[in-house]
Amino acid sequence: LSEQVPVNWVRGGGGGYRDPTGVTVTTMHSSKGLQWHGVIIMRADMMPYLVGAAHDSAEREGLERGLLYVAMTRAEERLFVSA
Repeated sequence: LSEQVPVNWVRGGGGGYRDPTGVTVTTMHSSKGLQWHGVIIMRADMMPYLVGAAHDSAEREGLERGLLYVAMTRAEERLFVSA
């Protein structure tokens, strides 16, 4: 991610990057505990996000659902999910 971030973006809390205009780019994993007015979750159809995790399929699905839930509940007003 760091090689693709524009020069004027600054490192924000939670391990993401913040644009001076107010846009933050971060991962689902590092969004826990943070809130934004609007959240966009891109490519939700590309689950699993737990690449390399050693879990059985039922446990993996539960962890993925929990991660998606965390990401979705970061939105205070608007949530957009693309597939």
